[in-house]
Amino acid sequence: MTTLTYCYISKSAHSENERKIEARRQDVVAQNKASLAKISHMPGFKGNTEFRDRAKAAFQQMLSVYSIDYQKVNTLAASRSKSLEAMQRYFDALEAAENKLEIAGDSVQAAQQRFATRFNLTMTEDREARKMNEVIRQVSEVNTYQHKIFLAYFRLERANAKLTDGLNAQDAKVFEAARLELEAETDKTLAELDAIPAFRGKDTQYRDAVRDYAKFYVIWSGNQFKKMTELLEQKDRLTKADANAFNGYITAYNKQNHKLLEAYNNAGNAFQAAYIPVFND
Repeated sequence: MTTLTYCYISKSAHSENERKIEARRQDVVAQNKASLAKISHMPGFKGNTEFRDRAKAAFQQMLSVYSIDYQKVNTLAASRSKSLEAMQRYFDALEAAENKLEIAGDSVQAAQQRFATRFNLTMTEDREARKMNEVIRQVSEVNTYQHKIFLAYFRLERANAKLTDGLNAQDAKVFEAARLELEAETDKTLAELDAIPAFRGKDTQYRDAVRDYAKFYVIWSGNQFKKMTELLEQKDRLTKADANAFNGYITAYNKQNHKLLEAYNNAGNAFQAAYIPVFND
C-alpha cells in the first residue's frame, strides 16, 4: 500500500495533471479496500483483538479519507480560484484530510506498542509504515505552511486582476477603485507575512518572494498607478508625451511583475522539492 500512497502524495504535491492525481487516488482507495478486507478476516491473538480492531479502524479511517475527504478536496479544487474564501475552504479541507491520516497512522503505532507490551513480545519495526507516517506528517507540515504563504499571494492576485480589468476597459473610475483596493490588500498581505516565521526556523525564500512581490505593489499603488489613473481620466485629450508616459508605465510594470512572479514560482517549486519527496510511478 505504501508505494501507491507515496505516488498519490507525490502526484498531489508536484503535478498539476488532475487526471493522473485522480487515478493515483483511485489506486489508493482500491488498495485500502483490499487491506481492510484482509484484516477483517484475521483472528485475534490469544483471544485479544485490540490490535486487529485498531488496525481495522485505521484502514477504515484511511479509506474514508481517500474515498470521501479527498473527493471533497478535488471538488473544491475546481472552484478554488473564484475567491479568497473558496481557496481557504479548499485548503481547510485538504489540511483536515491530512490530519485524519496522521491520527490513523499514530493510532496503529500506539496499538502495536500496547499489544507488544501486553504479551511481552518484541515487535519487528515496520520501517515502511513508519516511513509512510513520517511522509504524511511532513507533507501536512509543508502544506500547512505553504497554504498560509499562498493565501497571502492569492490576495494580491485577486486585487491585481481587478486593476487589470480597469486598465483593459480604459475606465479611470474602475482602475482607481481597484488601485485603492490593491493598496489595502497589500497592507493586509504584508501584515500576514510578518506573522509567518521562517519554515523550520531557517527557510525564508518562499515567504520572502511573496513579500518582495507585495512591496512592489506598495510602491506602484502609491506612485505609478496613481499617475496612470490621472492619465486615464484625460484619455481623450492625451498628448503624445502623455501617451508615451502611460505606455512606459505599462512596459515597466510588465517587466518588473514578470521578474517577481518568476522568482515567486521558482521559490515555490524549490520549497516543494526540498521538503516533499518525489516518487515516480
